[in-house]
Amino acid sequence: PFKSSGINAEYGEFGFHLNKLEFRDSICLRYGWPIKNVAEYCECGESNTIDHSLNCKLGGFVHIRHNEIRDTEAEFLSEVCKDVRIEPQLQQCNPALLPQTSNTAADARLDFCGRGFWRPIQQAYFDVRVVHANSPSFMNTPVENVYKQHENAKKNSIQQKSDRS
Repeated sequence: PFKSSGINAEYGEFGFHLNKLEFRDSICLRYGWPIKNVAEYCECGESNTIDHSLNCKLGGFVHIRHNEIRDTEAEFLSEVCKDVRIEPQLQQCNPALLPQTSNTAADARLDFCGRGFWRPIQQAYFDVRVVHANSPSFMNTPVENVYKQHENAKKNSIQQKSDRS
């Protein structure tokens, strides 16, 4: 039988520690094999397919992946910037000055920020968006266009508000 412990030891130095179940599931995902012992239905009531679990905001892994990426990027940012914070609250401003798509909630936040990224002392804000570019809804859209579409949507919702913080 194939043992995963050697591979785990090899990649462990990079922070990739998988137990046997996670290792087996990752091999199945990689080769398109069915994953065993997975709930038939998601918490939202839909069939629990791989595509669904990558997209569902209720029972899927969108928030987990988002937070993992956010925390890793903030950790990297702390290597080169000062005052790195996760989910900093943005200052209030007049909603009439912002595009309609802007988040004007009192508790509006971005994912992380740090001082000195672009210029000394200047605060730079960053926001993470998880996109499953291979989902069926993007089947006929080039990957570059999917990323650009999400980038523009994110910019429209936060750019002017973060500029005023």
